[in-house]
This record gives sequence, structure tokens and C-alpha cells, in this order.
Amino acid sequence: MKDYILKNGLLLGAFLVLLSIISYLFGVDFKLSSGWTLIETFAPFFLLIFLLLTFRKMNQGQLTYGHAFIVCFGLFATSSFIHTFFKVLLFNFIDPSFSIMLQEGTIQKFIEIMSDVFPPDALEKMITELENHDNFSITNLTKGFTSMLFIYAFLSLIIAIFIKKDPPLEIE
Repeated sequence: MKDYILKNGLLLGAFLVLLSIISYLFGVDFKLSSGWTLIETFAPFFLLIFLLLTFRKMNQGQLTYGHAFIVCFGLFATSSFIHTFFKVLLFNFIDPSFSIMLQEGTIQKFIEIMSDVFPPDALEKMITELENHDNFSITNLTKGFTSMLFIYAFLSLIIAIFIKKDPPLEIE
């Protein structure tokens, strides 16, 4: 099980890195487009489900809830670690200017979406907070990874319910 998690967690992580490289090469507007956001969100999720179903198939079509949770969380954690490490390199060493452009683009999208929702003074205060917060610093990327582990654990609990398949009961 550990080998499967490591090997396929690295595969899923590489897939996430590939998606990040694609969005980097096509630029900030592409990265922030709603279509790409959907792809970046759901494509890895479908790959994760495929990997879980493959693991279950490798085990004669049976997978306990506990093992489903462990494999799911392991894949989430491993791939997210790889992806976070890449983002630290990209945003802090390879091209720090990309993180600045991404921050500015994110603020512009925020203004477009929220200008009708919040009064101008409240919106201005939120924009100031966004401008003063560096989402792409090593510290904040690391904090984000750590926070996401809790969300991944919760998602793994739910996904395991649907992926598990207990062996048939033997009645004597």
C-alpha cells in the first residue's frame, strides 16, 4: 500500500505540476479564467478517483473503508506536497514576478465579482488586505499546505465511503 501511495502520489503530483506549468506558460489571464480553474480543480480529482478504483481492483475488487481512507489521504498529501514544493520554487525562485502578476490579477477578479456585493468602503478595505497579503510566500504556501491536510482528511473520509467495497460476508 505504501509503494502504491508513493508511486501514484508522485504521479498525481507531477500531473498537478504539469497543470501549473501550462497555466504559467499561458499567463495570468489564462490561469485565472473560470474554465481553467474548473480543469485545475476537477481533472486531478478524477485522476484521484481513478487511482483509488485501480487500487481497489488490484485488491480483488475489495477495499475496506480504512484502507480506502489511507490510500486517498496518502495520495492527497503526497501530491499536494509535490505541488506545493513546485509552487514555492516557481513563485519564489524561478519567476517571482509571476506571483506579483497573479496577485494583481486575482485582486482585479475579486473587484469584478464583489463590486456589486459589497459597499465601496468595505470593498476598499478588503482590497487593501489582499494587497498586503503575500499568498505566494514560502511561509504562506507552507501554511496553506498544512491547512489543506485537514481538508484532505475530511474529503478522504467522504470519498472512502464511496470507494470502499467490503468482502462478502461468509455465512456458515
